[in-house]
Amino acid sequence: MEHASKEYPVHQMLGYIKLSLVGLGISTHSGIASKVLNILSENGIKYYMITSSEISISLTIEKKDKVKAVQALGKAFDL
Repeated sequence: MEHASKEYPVHQMLGYIKLSLVGLGISTHSGIASKVLNILSENGIKYYMITSSEISISLTIEKKDKVKAVQALGKAFDL
């Protein structure tokens, strides 16, 4: 039997973090994901590996952009 890591290789990416936005409003207000991605783009923040559920949106960003992303999203959503 082959080792699972050969079939499904795992790669470690240093210097990245997962940013998650969580709230019931994600499922009740249309366009939230679009707004998040636009805000990040407008601020020069690259995003990767996006996932979502009924109440959350998660994506990977470079660690160096963490504070900038949180500030930009907080301002855009009046948090």
